[in-house]
Amino acid sequence: MATTIEEKLKLFTKIIYDKIEEENQSELDSLEKERAIKLEELNKSLEKSREEELKEFRKKTKVMTKELLAEEKAKQKQKELILHQGMMKEVEKGVKERVDAYVKTEEYSKTLLNIVKAALQKLDKGSYTLYLTHNDLEKVKESLMNFSKELDLNLQLQETDILGGFIIEDSDRKYRIDHTLESKFLDLKDYVGMKINENFYRG
Repeated sequence: MATTIEEKLKLFTKIIYDKIEEENQSELDSLEKERAIKLEELNKSLEKSREEELKEFRKKTKVMTKELLAEEKAKQKQKELILHQGMMKEVEKGVKERVDAYVKTEEYSKTLLNIVKAALQKLDKGSYTLYLTHNDLEKVKESLMNFSKELDLNLQLQETDILGGFIIEDSDRKYRIDHTLESKFLDLKDYVGMKINENFYRG
């Protein structure tokens, strides 16, 4: 059977369409492959970006945590310092109140006189000055007036607050005995401060 022109046209058209479809499919496959490659590159880029952001976030979080801990530690230290100072002031106040009460007693007057005499008896011949508070000076001056013929003893009012007790100096001020209640108080203050520190900062 002879092929008609119409059939030839249909066949030719089909061949052309098939060729176009094949080319289109090839182009689509190429585009799909290119799209897949770009998508993979994008995913890798995003993953890398996320990792870098996460790393930076962790770094900032670590720094922030350290800063917060340091700030909290500083606040705690400040609280401890305020509490420590408050306790020391309470101790100082309590001790001074007891000292003020004690120096007004007869027991203190007798003890002071005995300690002064004992200290003077140990001195070599020479000129000395005995410093006392106003109240103590009034209490012992008569008893010490003719205490030792070998000592040139000068009784003086101590201008600074020594709470009680006495100071003895030679005329050259090379020899000095500090038997004041102020010095005893400072020693006690240091001891109490050390004990408070031990309670605050022990492990």
